Amino acid sequence: HYIENLKRLDKISKERLLFGNWEYDDDPTRLINFDSINDIFTNNFKDTGSKYISCDVARFGEDKTVVLVWDGLKVVEYKVLAKSSIVEVADLIKKLASEYRVPMSQVILDEDGVGGGAVDLLSGCKGFVANSRALNGENYTNLKSQSYFKLADYINTNQISWPVIGPEDKERLIEELDQVKQQNVDQDKKLSILPKDKVKDILGRSPDLSDALALRMFFEIAPRIKTRAAKY
Repeated sequence: HYIENLKRLDKISKERLLFGNWEYDDDPTRLINFDSINDIFTNNFKDTGSKYISCDVARFGEDKTVVLVWDGLKVVEYKVLAKSSIVEVADLIKKLASEYRVPMSQVILDEDGVGGGAVDLLSGCKGFVANSRALNGENYTNLKSQSYFKLADYINTNQISWPVIGPEDKERLIEELDQVKQQNVDQDKKLSILPKDKVKDILGRSPDLSDALALRMFFEIAPRIKTRAAKY
């Protein structure tokens, strides 16, 4: 089914995804350099002590829940879950947060759909609403596009590291990040990325791994709020 989908793609995508010819053409809409995508897996930065968790919660039957544990901008552990309940997802995040000493204020979950239930179970965590307004008045159609543009910038400048990824997930992530593209590039509109439903049509699945990466960018974008007790 996946191969048949690929055969119907445009020539550029077919060469890259079906025939593995990653050097074929430079698509001006593509946001992430292919060499920089590969560098993610060999970048191995020093620990920073600042820990985060990002989680893309599965919505439908074939989607997967992806939980990433971060030290700074390096993924130090991850879990991919198939057909797990909201309670199981919340319990796993609590366990990882305790093990890695991640405060709930530095945990973020996709709040759209069923993810909202997990957010309710994790008091103090952040909920990410993809279609909400971009932060800081920046010129993006929504928060998800803003986060993906930030992720593309961080990957292209070698600031993201995921050395612990397994071989199958590595290939999946390469395919997903290669489809991070700007939509309506020739139009004078707010910046936006290719919609998820179109990416799913191309890949034959949901880009769960890249979505979990993009969620982490919220903490790089969000305005810093100062209080007497803490700084966020």
